[in-house]
Amino acid sequence: IGAGSKLLEFSENRKYIYFFNEMSDQMRTGTLCYIQTKYLTDSQMEAEKHIIKVDSDVFVSARPVICKDGGIIYNRKSEEAYSGTLCYFDGNQIVEIAEHARDFAVTEENIVYYVKWEEYAERKENGRSGQYNLYCAQIGKKGSEKQIGSDIYDYVNAPDQMELFYVN
Repeated sequence: IGAGSKLLEFSENRKYIYFFNEMSDQMRTGTLCYIQTKYLTDSQMEAEKHIIKVDSDVFVSARPVICKDGGIIYNRKSEEAYSGTLCYFDGNQIVEIAEHARDFAVTEENIVYYVKWEEYAERKENGRSGQYNLYCAQIGKKGSEKQIGSDIYDYVNAPDQMELFYVN
């Protein structure tokens, strides 16, 4: 709906569809929105009345993840150049999970893994320009953040999501 809109994906029960609208000039960020799929058969004018804005300045490249409960986790741009605020929208309200977050992954057990940019460091031996630490938190539980590793280069969930591997 509207120029520049980008389809994101359906909720698991196919009741909602999340998408980006009002993209920035560089298409780096956009306004994250959703609409109930029952309104998609309406005319464009009617359907636009049912679009619900979740949040603005959401990073497009840090692709939001729709959870089994229909909520969505996304990274909202912050004032810091190398990070954002990791957020969870449950359909009613936005809950901030972590500040200074960068990449993230979500498990089926409602655990979110993410890296935080800690400091700028010039490292000539491998060309990196910053230090990232790895954290996890339980979605929807404030104060559940736990640091897992430091000086992280990359990480991946095992296919069964029972193990997490990371390189530092």
